[in-house]
Amino acid sequence: MDRYIWPLKIAAKIVLARLPVPYKFWKSIGVFQHGKMDTSAYALKVFRLHIEKAFPSGLPAHFSFLELGPGDSIASALVAKAHGAGSVILCDVGNYADKDISVYQSIARELRVQDLPVPDLSAARDFGDVIAACNALYLTNGLESLKKIPSASVDFICSQSVLEHVRKKDFDATMRELSRIVKPEGRITHSIDLKDYLAYSLNNLRFPEKIWENDFFANSGFYTNRLRPSEILARMKAAQAEIIHSDSASWPSLPLPRSKMIEPFRTMSDDDLHIRHMHVVLKAVAQDAKNQKAA
Repeated sequence: MDRYIWPLKIAAKIVLARLPVPYKFWKSIGVFQHGKMDTSAYALKVFRLHIEKAFPSGLPAHFSFLELGPGDSIASALVAKAHGAGSVILCDVGNYADKDISVYQSIARELRVQDLPVPDLSAARDFGDVIAACNALYLTNGLESLKKIPSASVDFICSQSVLEHVRKKDFDATMRELSRIVKPEGRITHSIDLKDYLAYSLNNLRFPEKIWENDFFANSGFYTNRLRPSEILARMKAAQAEIIHSDSASWPSLPLPRSKMIEPFRTMSDDDLHIRHMHVVLKAVAQDAKNQKAA
């Protein structure tokens, strides 16, 4: 029976994704939601977690900050500004952020209660005013947007449950652009969720590559690139990044039997299948090392 249920579930989600219904509606009922960064508590928790991993001795003064994949909210711009950011870039593959300024005014008030020097949004009239108050740029053309950011211009780059959604065909180029953008002394930190977005298991490993990477599937709202931990780390290194910290959390046992997976997943190592979450901190390879590799 299981072999019939999952194709039906997939088909249902694909049909939903193709319906001419605004994304705001899907978000309101908890379907295809792009992140949870629309509350001050969560945005603050996530930002500080990345700081602890990337800058345990403290952030640089007036640091420049880039978030890859802010999703539904630009709350991280407010949080970064409250922590001393001089400039902020938010880069996504679509224009998903909530434009309701009352959301950000509420977040700003909540942060101010915690004695954080957040920008004053009381006089903001529109989304553009919120962006301007944070000295931020909101870019929505994904990889093409990253390519337009100057080299060695950002101190702190982070992503929260984003890398698993980057198209497999764009993953290496995205890693190269981040390595190019970060300053020599800067840091890149990624929190990566390796579960599927079907049942928070490994059901995405049931499908052949030619089906899963098809544009029809990849634009469905539940796509993950299915890269496993060792592949992710290898691709990061190949993109001229040095791994300075990596940690992970694992399932006690596989949530999906190997017999239900297709190759190459079925015969992958236990580590590559058991790890359900990982956090990686990177820095750009020193310029002299880059030149030696190029030679």
